[in-house]
Amino acid sequence: MIVWSGRGILIFLIFMAAFFATVPFVVIEIDPVLQLGKDKSVNLSIALAALLSAILTFPLDRFIMKQRGPQIQVDPKTGQQQLVSNKDTFMWIETRYWPYLYLALAAVMLVVTYFI
Repeated sequence: MIVWSGRGILIFLIFMAAFFATVPFVVIEIDPVLQLGKDKSVNLSIALAALLSAILTFPLDRFIMKQRGPQIQVDPKTGQQQLVSNKDTFMWIETRYWPYLYLALAAVMLVVTYFI
């Protein structure tokens, strides 16, 4: 189950695109040189995909997502004004935190790949 609000689905789509781009790169280019094996190749692919996703989602959040600021909406029945915020979230986490989560994932996967 995937849960998002606003443009938060872009966080997931960016990671999936990065993953599908890094798997062939790791299998074709890096694995024959380093001879990692299947498990470590997958770990390295996830690490590179997370790093690439962090690089792509940081400017996405800073420039594109910030355009959707809070809006004042008027209730037609009562005429009262309300301030409604438009937050973009993915899995209940705001998009501004995802680049840092991706960097943490990349660091963990690199440690798992090379030190465990």
